[in-house]
Amino acid sequence: MPATQIRFEPAEYSVEELRFLLGILGNKPPVVIKDMVLPLGVSRPQIMKVVTECYELEEVARHSGVPWAGYDTVRDSMERMLHWYQVCGELARRGGPQHASMQTWDGNRYLPRGPESDSGIVRTEILPDGSRRPLGVDLQSPSGQRVGPNLVGAAPWLTPGTGTVQDALASTPSALICQENEAAHTGSWICPICDFVFSYSLMKANDKNQSKARMVNHLKRAKTQKDQHAILYGRVTGKSVAA
Repeated sequence: MPATQIRFEPAEYSVEELRFLLGILGNKPPVVIKDMVLPLGVSRPQIMKVVTECYELEEVARHSGVPWAGYDTVRDSMERMLHWYQVCGELARRGGPQHASMQTWDGNRYLPRGPESDSGIVRTEILPDGSRRPLGVDLQSPSGQRVGPNLVGAAPWLTPGTGTVQDALASTPSALICQENEAAHTGSWICPICDFVFSYSLMKANDKNQSKARMVNHLKRAKTQKDQHAILYGRVTGKSVAA
């Protein structure tokens, strides 16, 4: 089982590397790729990192049944990153900011490096409704696990007779996602339910705690997937949403 990278961030790869990976990821084993002649702009150590990790996760899933994000999810991440580069490129060509997700947008106004904006690298794409969707992928991200029969009846959301968690609660995680880039002095709190992001600076005192407080407030006031957000709020704070 890979012990290092557990999240794939497409922004860490060049456009040439993403295009190359789209053509070979899942189609050729690492032992073949390591001896291939690579096109210009493609770093062998860089692509071998994700190719090897995905291959090993796929082998574990095949032989042991341990789920992972899957090749299709990783390829979707790459395709969305390439599309987002096109969107940002056109925006910049017309005089807008080069990296749109590194801005805070309020309608047609934007503030560089404002609240909720990406910091360090491009981590999110901005959807038509203005919400943000992470471009990265948690590689070791099962869609939910079955519980044993001994747990049925232990909590109201467990379905009697089936030993499964209700669909709305099956994938409720136990903690927020926190990612930090020491080199860039930045970090992000990510809601693992809806992928909402709050970024912070490692150079600013208490910025991390303030960002987490905003994320906790998001869990409490979320308008979608309310049950899951409420459960995660309780796990993070030890309180109920009604408190």
